[in-house]
Amino acid sequence: MIPLSYAQRRLWFLTRLEGPSSAYNAPVVLRLASHPDPGALRAAVRDVVERHEVLRTVYPAADGEPYQRIEADARPPFEAQECAAGDDLAARITAFARLPIDIATEPPLRAALFTADDGTAALVLNVHHIATDGWSVGLLLADLDTAYRARTDGRAPDREPLPVQYADYALWQRDMLGDPEDPESLAHEQLVHWRAALDGVAAETRLPADRPRPVEPSHRGAVVSADLGAGVHRALLGVARERRATFFMVVRAALALALRAAGAGEDQVVGTPVAGRPEEGLHDLVGFFVNTLALRTDLSGDPTLGDLLGRVRDADLAAFAHEDLPFDLLVEDLNPERSFGRHPFFQVMVSAQAAQTTSVRLGGVAGELDDADLAAAKFDLSFSCQERATPAGDPGGLTLGLQYATDLYDEETAHLLLGLFGRALTAVATQPQSTGIDTLGLLDAGEREALEGRHRALDAARGPGPRAPPPPPPPRGARARGPPPPGEIQLWRIHKRSR
Repeated sequence: MIPLSYAQRRLWFLTRLEGPSSAYNAPVVLRLASHPDPGALRAAVRDVVERHEVLRTVYPAADGEPYQRIEADARPPFEAQECAAGDDLAARITAFARLPIDIATEPPLRAALFTADDGTAALVLNVHHIATDGWSVGLLLADLDTAYRARTDGRAPDREPLPVQYADYALWQRDMLGDPEDPESLAHEQLVHWRAALDGVAAETRLPADRPRPVEPSHRGAVVSADLGAGVHRALLGVARERRATFFMVVRAALALALRAAGAGEDQVVGTPVAGRPEEGLHDLVGFFVNTLALRTDLSGDPTLGDLLGRVRDADLAAFAHEDLPFDLLVEDLNPERSFGRHPFFQVMVSAQAAQTTSVRLGGVAGELDDADLAAAKFDLSFSCQERATPAGDPGGLTLGLQYATDLYDEETAHLLLGLFGRALTAVATQPQSTGIDTLGLLDAGEREALEGRHRALDAARGPGPRAPPPPPPPRGARARGPPPPGEIQLWRIHKRSR
């Protein structure tokens, strides 16, 4: 039997634990300017599923242990519906994207084409996260475009078979990491780093939620967003260059400032996704390769902004140098205090994305990538910072997003936290790097009182126990602030399994 990759095994366990849900759907929504050929599109989707085995793999269990069963039949469910433009089309997209996928009994991809009465259409590829990630979306759409062009010409796509498949990777990954108990193995070497990096971290990041954490989370969520202008964007890129840091490191430092202002304290851990494709031979594969890193930030001693960026840079470089260790092996080894309702080590995620186009083509049909509202949240808070570019390719501003768990947070609190994030980014962009973080004054008096009130109410609801630290006091003489202006060589070889 073919084992799951470590990332897949974590998702498989969560789906068994939590039951059927759309929380781990990763739908690809393509809004089309005109109607495609349904027959050619159905065949093209089948071609893509035939090319990538992971898209026709189910994950049953034997004696409680999951394994990969690759189906020979590459006929994914495909439906075509006519509908009215506008709200009717949007509702059908959302409903289809939210349909749970039982990965133990059915392949992880299903497709639907909705043709609207105004001549437009939408293609939805509802893919379970166990078979895809962000990197995979571009590969999936490129292969679909190639296949669709061929099918509209009345022929099968002429492409070289992939040299390896996802199941090969799952086997190779275990060989590469080795036994964590073996002092000579890569897994053991990386565990040594993470044991030291996460020694003594708190079990939970204390933030001003509106309600206590439920015993069993619903994983319902919502999203708020905001924009920052091109001036702040350019200045942040300049700070990154000056401090020999990446844009992500600058964003993460700003988030640490925002969380501190909200009461998270001076020793914080947040999570971030990494691509998890260490070898060139994996770059053309659709599949779930993403790993998660737990990044710790030390804000003690009133560091300057420059010093804080240096701390973040050093911590992140060390973390990225040890990013191969699967997160679930880390949890198993460190065995943190567990709670069904709380993610281990961190409850806040952060990501930063470079500017990217949403325009795509499906043969002769122009399209735009769109989002589907899953009304779900995998973490308490997930902050994102998306760069925008002008037509000339210059910095065009930032789109900030916050996906929040509605079990814990109301929309008003989510807007407050996202506003803090925006202000912290603006402060990093505009303040001298010699500025101490205690003098930034990210909160006005009303916001400070609102956050302290949430902390008091949450502590009262939790009952006796340690209190959450209050937000830091305002700097002496600080004025209330409003919101910011809008403003490789392939090194590995895989012995192919017999098919």
